[in-house]
Amino acid sequence: MANVFTKIINYQKKGLDRSWKSWQRKLLNILGALTNILEMAEDSHETGSLSDPTILSDWAQQDLSEKLFHQQLLKKRQGGLEEQKDQLVKESRQLLTLLKGLEKTVVEEQSKFMKEVSDFNNAYALTNNRELLVKKQVKTEICSLELEACDLRDEMERMEQENVHLNALHLQKNSLKEELGELKRKLKGLFHVYK
Repeated sequence: MANVFTKIINYQKKGLDRSWKSWQRKLLNILGALTNILEMAEDSHETGSLSDPTILSDWAQQDLSEKLFHQQLLKKRQGGLEEQKDQLVKESRQLLTLLKGLEKTVVEEQSKFMKEVSDFNNAYALTNNRELLVKKQVKTEICSLELEACDLRDEMERMEQENVHLNALHLQKNSLKEELGELKRKLKGLFHVYK
């Protein structure tokens, strides 16, 4: 994140520098042309050519005053750009300070989290005695299965006893049915005899 802020600040500085250099080049071009005009005016005055040196001089002075006016505007613009640059540098420092604070907080939170994970692992022996933990879980599972098997055997024995009891009741029921059938036949026989 610091790289992003640094890139933004550098990009803004480069933009300000390019703008300032562009204005400087324009000013130098203007001043260079003005110097050439003044030299031409002096040459024409010395050689006695047809051009009136006062007109050329007046024109050069007017051009010079315009150029000086542009130069003053450029200086004001430069001052504004410098203020903007200072403000951006100040903001970047504040952002970097904030970023450092956030990075510090993140590092603290990471170390706190890692300590909690380590404590948890140590408390439950997840990292130190993994084999013992697996053996303990297997023994617990075996005991649980043995208890379940014991319960199933008890249930089967109970069901067998109930089955024996049911078989006895069933035999008794069949026996009673036979006796009832025999009694009914005797009763029918008695009804026939009395009729």
